Amino acid sequence: MKDIYNKIVDCQLFNGVSDIERLLSNFDVIIKKYNKDEEIIGYGDNVKILIVISGSLLTVSEDWQGNRNVISHIGKSGIFGVAHVFSNSRSTARVVCESDAEVAIIGIQKAYQDFLSQDYGKFIHNALLIVSNNCISFLEKVEHLSRRSMREKIISYLQACRSKQSSDEFELSFLRQDMADYLAVDRSALSAELSKMKKEGLIDYKKSWFKIKFNGLIK
Repeated sequence: MKDIYNKIVDCQLFNGVSDIERLLSNFDVIIKKYNKDEEIIGYGDNVKILIVISGSLLTVSEDWQGNRNVISHIGKSGIFGVAHVFSNSRSTARVVCESDAEVAIIGIQKAYQDFLSQDYGKFIHNALLIVSNNCISFLEKVEHLSRRSMREKIISYLQACRSKQSSDEFELSFLRQDMADYLAVDRSALSAELSKMKKEGLIDYKKSWFKIKFNGLIK
């Protein structure tokens, strides 16, 4: 445990913690080395907390045509996965190695369940759940808006809906104007693009009901 402590002590996650070694003894912690371009987390994976010891990582996503979008860069002592862990969300992006990297992977579930047995713990959990869900929603919107064209934004959003509901058929929570505002596009242009995609056999829809008919990269 001392060796692990020496490698991650500078991480912001442990600011103010007086006994890091004791804290880590309550978690499942492993250190792994990865090669450049190797994937650490894939689409739909359960997420644990990652701390970069050396090297650097990228969070990326690809659209249905394989175009890559870089979402964030994670350097030494950087962190990924905190919001996912506390929101119980699966990953909607991939985490890959920008270079050869050494990473600490921390599973907190066992210790966290003991913490939740107290009312104070449940209150803190509920607060973290709200904040983390809001964070994940924000990250998803950033991912959609970062797409290069309106069609790519639409597809990114529909794929996220499919992933959440684990089905090619789903109901949207947005009305058409709200969907246009969410994606920062004109409503008339959005309706025209959806109509084109329907004619091309990529999607089917009626009001808020949608069906994805193409084979995208996001599972």
